[in-house]
Parts: sequence; C-alpha cells; structure tokens
Amino acid sequence: MYFKSFVHGRILIIRWLDPSVAGSAELAKLIERCHVAAEGPLFFASIVGATCPTPSSEAREAMRAGHESVADRLTDSRTVILGRSIRQSLMRSVLLNIALLAGRDVKRFVIDGSAEDMAAAAQVALGVDPTWLLQRLIDAGMLEHTELTRPLAAPSRP
Repeated sequence: MYFKSFVHGRILIIRWLDPSVAGSAELAKLIERCHVAAEGPLFFASIVGATCPTPSSEAREAMRAGHESVADRLTDSRTVILGRSIRQSLMRSVLLNIALLAGRDVKRFVIDGSAEDMAAAAQVALGVDPTWLLQRLIDAGMLEHTELTRPLAAPSRP
C-alpha cells in the first residue's frame, strides 16, 4: 500500500506510506477517478507523517510528472508535513521543489504547517467545517490526535 485515502464529495486526502514511482502512478489514477465521480475539481491534500520515507529522485520525478498530469483536476494541492525534525524540513524542500519543477503556480501547491491549516483551507475552498474534517480523518486512520497542534472542539454539521 502506497498511501491511505479519504474521499468525501470533492475532497480527496491521502496519507503517504511509500512515496514511490508506483505510488505516484496509483495516486494519479485515484485523482482521475475521484474527479470523474465528483464531476468537478477536487480539493486535494497529502499528509506526510514523521516516519514517512523521503522519496528517491525517481519518485520525485514521477510525483512531479503525476502532479502536472492531474493539476487541472484540482482546485487546491496541499501537503501537510507532520513533525519539525530535520528530515521533515528536507521533505518540505523536496515537495516544494517538485511544485517548482512542475512549473505550476506555487500558490496552488501549498505546504501547510499543520493539519488544522489544511482543514481551514478546505473550509475556504468548499465550506466544510474544519473540526468535522479533522475528526473524519482521525476516524479514517489518516491522522492521530497527537498529530494535531491543538485538541479538537465539538464539530458543527458538515
């Protein structure tokens, strides 16, 4: 398994387990399927946990090409890199370079400082309650409570 995924309407969020060439190809297929099912552009985010391996140069190139091939199917492309270690700083740099090499508008490829920041962006883009989204991600095994920067409040209706 290359990643876990959460899909709800026009929201697609993945958590990378193995950022690889094969994983990138599977992600492009998933984005295409979700785009067709949602009948419109997707709010897309990827979560990179503290133990996620850094992608190889081949995987980085595949991720860049994959992102470029599906970018027109996305309203947003966001990445949440959990943790503050040197390794996570390297991941931030690697992923930002993928966006720059793709020649895309960097504003459409955002690296969020927390899962809460990503959920707030989903609220702006699609009107979903951030607390509701974060709780669904926890329920789906995409996030752990300990990976949030603050405890969740009671969610309002989606």
